Amino acid sequence: AESPNYNAASISQTMDITKSNQTITFPTPQPVTYSSGATINISSFASASSNLPITYTLGNDSYSQYGASLSGTTLTLSNVSSVTIIASQSGDNEFNAAPPVSRQLLINAGTPNLTVDNMTIQYAYSVQNVEPGYFSMPLNAATAPSGYNGPEYTTNSDGTVNFEVQDPSTNAVVAYTNGNYVWEIPGAGTYNLVMEQAPGTNYVAGTATSTLTVT
Repeated sequence: AESPNYNAASISQTMDITKSNQTITFPTPQPVTYSSGATINISSFASASSNLPITYTLGNDSYSQYGASLSGTTLTLSNVSSVTIIASQSGDNEFNAAPPVSRQLLINAGTPNLTVDNMTIQYAYSVQNVEPGYFSMPLNAATAPSGYNGPEYTTNSDGTVNFEVQDPSTNAVVAYTNGNYVWEIPGAGTYNLVMEQAPGTNYVAGTATSTLTVT
């Protein structure tokens, strides 16, 4: 303010406000087991020192794109693979963008879901012009011909399927198999019908057992 002896005076200053840096903490995720259509909420996988929300993206490499898809914080498993997940935080008025951090998520092969029907056959049954004790194994329920009403098996794996007929008391194989056919059953009795599936694209090997009754 002015006075009788002095003019009014003013002072101006410029103040620089520097944004703070932030970092992302992203521990290596634990491996997961593949299951068709399975989803994982990854919202808690990483955190920022600023407490600002994390944005997740999937790596553009072929392994990541093959193994999963990502929408927001929902990761959907597609195949057994190793996928890259990238965590980023773009900052705001108070914080600079954080350096992005990437981690690998391993998707391991799952356990197949297998079932096989029980079977009852007559020892004298035979395909035309074939010796007794010769019969066909259950068919895949997903690909069995229209109108087929015989025994079936189910599986969610694409591994090769084979069957064994075993003595239930010793687990010894008691019949020969050739593709989807079995022959030289010893005779009437109760046996284990064992379905064996080799490892598939997304599943480990598996087995299922039912009862084969021969009268």
